[in-house]
Amino acid sequence: MISPSNFSTPSVYEDKQIYTPFPKRARIEHLFFQELIDIANQVPSKGLVKRVSFNLQEDVRLFQKNQSPVSFTTEEELDASDPLLMSDLNYEKCSEKDFARFKGCDIQKELSEKKKWDKLFSYLSETPFDKEAFKKRFSSLYSPVYFSEELYDRLRDLSGKNEMDNDLKEVLKRAFIPFFFSTKKKNQGGCVITEVRTWLETMLLTPIHQPARILLLKLLGEMETFYSNSISRISNILDPSTDDKAASFQISRDFWVRFLGRNPCATDNIYQLFEKEHPIVLAIDLDMQACAQGQGLEKALAFEAYTAFCASLEMKNFECVASYANIHQLLMLVFTPLKEHFLIKRWTDLGDFSEVTIPSLDTLEIGLERNYLDHVLSCPHPIAQDLKNRILFEYAFYKIGDFPKNISQKGFQKALIEAVESCPLMNTKTRLIYDFRPFFEDIFCDSGNFLLIKRFWYSLFQKFPDCKKDPSFLTLYELSIQSHSKETTRPD
Repeated sequence: MISPSNFSTPSVYEDKQIYTPFPKRARIEHLFFQELIDIANQVPSKGLVKRVSFNLQEDVRLFQKNQSPVSFTTEEELDASDPLLMSDLNYEKCSEKDFARFKGCDIQKELSEKKKWDKLFSYLSETPFDKEAFKKRFSSLYSPVYFSEELYDRLRDLSGKNEMDNDLKEVLKRAFIPFFFSTKKKNQGGCVITEVRTWLETMLLTPIHQPARILLLKLLGEMETFYSNSISRISNILDPSTDDKAASFQISRDFWVRFLGRNPCATDNIYQLFEKEHPIVLAIDLDMQACAQGQGLEKALAFEAYTAFCASLEMKNFECVASYANIHQLLMLVFTPLKEHFLIKRWTDLGDFSEVTIPSLDTLEIGLERNYLDHVLSCPHPIAQDLKNRILFEYAFYKIGDFPKNISQKGFQKALIEAVESCPLMNTKTRLIYDFRPFFEDIFCDSGNFLLIKRFWYSLFQKFPDCKKDPSFLTLYELSIQSHSKETTRPD
């Protein structure tokens, strides 16, 4: 079963000293040349080592780039090994019967290419959704992926190396695999070995391609098996057994849970692939619920709620919310898409949601609500910008204890900006994406947003009623209103 931990990046065991740059003097002074040699002999060069790490919960093999595995050991033996040895080796999760392959990580490989992932999502998003047409397109999209996995594994076996030569990779990706599948399509899935042999013997004649030709000719008798295995994999994903102990059930569930971890909004269409009572539907849903409750889907679900928020901006009269609603009503409307999203309600315990208030912004930790708020406050839509400015100037009023007497225009603006920047939400990244300074800098010039400016002063005088009697504040108020309107009125 996929657990929330599968969505986290596994730790990498490494000796940080490996990446310490050589002393500059070693490059120019002869006396330190031997020091450079000694360092290079102690540890492998960063450019020559490929580091791969998975959760080391099973047996692992240790290997160096372009070498066969140098040993086979258990996790306990790995922990007890020499730290210097650790820095010189990589790790692959495998079993004794598996020649150092990522068989436990097929799901990562089959979804690793962003273009294919995006295409799959676009197929699922089509309206109306045609199940049979989708299955054909899915097979066309992923059968070359599984075929290449089988082929790559055997080529590494033949070469005795864990890394394939780049020229060989290019031949496979850009020429051989596309040719094989186009030939298969023309022959309607029949045996194409004779045509493939002719292609290999006539097309890969240049010296740089000869190693690929030799290896592929050795594997010619296995090509149909690779193709058959890729089609079987597709069948397992799209038409799994109803037995939850069957391999096809596990393969299908793992694939769709991994995909939904990135695209949860495709849930209902994925469920349409299976019969209504198929047990895999419940299994996928339970896994997604476990991932959501284990904080494995916070970014993905926050984005889905943000998509609903963007749709709400087009509702009638929503443009008036920032100027006319009280702050409690405004926050409720802003966070409704998050709290009412059907997937969040399905997979998350709503009781864990705190009531978002202006003071709670000081304690809002990284999570579903925080990720959602980051999206909302950085939304470029004009109505969303008004909502952001309203939330932030209300926060400034909450944070400021009191304004000093006889405050100047620049001092007033500086106090507001500093109050907002004191919010824990703010950091180097969010200061840029929130882009809140222009509102405070335009209070005293025509910003074209008179309604929000009037709400700004109304909220200020509500929070600081004594300012109504302060001549300096009345002067600032009149300057601001005059810059936005010819009409000048005193605050009520």
